[in-house]
Order: sequence, then structure tokens, then C-alpha cells
Amino acid sequence: MRFVVPELLLSSLAPLVYEKVKSDIKELSFDIRVASNERSIELIKKFEADFAFIFSPTKLKNSDFYKLIEEVEFQNFVSSNHPSHGRRKIEIKELLSHHFISAEPSILGLTKEVGDGWRDDKFPRENVQIINSLACL
Repeated sequence: MRFVVPELLLSSLAPLVYEKVKSDIKELSFDIRVASNERSIELIKKFEADFAFIFSPTKLKNSDFYKLIEEVEFQNFVSSNHPSHGRRKIEIKELLSHHFISAEPSILGLTKEVGDGWRDDKFPRENVQIINSLACL
């Protein structure tokens, strides 16, 4: 099986998938590569990867060459001692008053400047610290 994943998943998801599949299919070989989302799609189209994990939305439609097998919904949590705990809605203006930490886009498999999903084009942030270490996340 040939997987292509963003760096962020290399230390978390990849070992879990490997252990699960390896326990079910003993004679299986694995190839896990790190690539950007765009490169992952290229590898799938060229049949150089069997599975790709993509973090950003794509415009791909199912075809004879590839198929979306699952969409994942993310959940966000806040600790009980955070000022926004217990509130149903937080105003964007309030969020923009805080500092942000974002992973370097390549860790998330992205190629743009900040890859955390925030719409800086609509709600620009002034205090974004970009980190390049999985340990810091």
C-alpha cells in the first residue's frame, strides 16, 4: 500500500493505520511518503500512490482514476479555564485581539503562506506565529 500524507500526519495517523492494517494483513508492504496536497493529488492521478490524505478542500470529482472515500469533520475544543468556555458564539473581532499559532504550511501539506484554514483575506490577523515543529503543536 502506498500512502501519501502531509507531514503532520506522519507521526500520528500513519503509525495507527500501519499497525491496524499490518495486524489484519501480515504480508503487506507499506510506503508512506510526505507530500503537499497538490502533489498528493498528482501521485493519485499517476497511480503512484494508493491513498492520499488531503487537508484542504479540492475540486476533484470522483472519476475512473480516483474516488473520495471519506470526508472527516474536525471538532474544536476549549478548556474550561479559557475565557470563551461556555459561550455559544465568539465574535471575530474578539478573536482577532488574540495571538495565533499556526503550523508551517508544509507540515499540513499546503503550499500557501498560512495553512490553518483561517480566512486572512476576509479577517486579517496581525499576530500570527508560524511554527515548524510538530512538537510545538
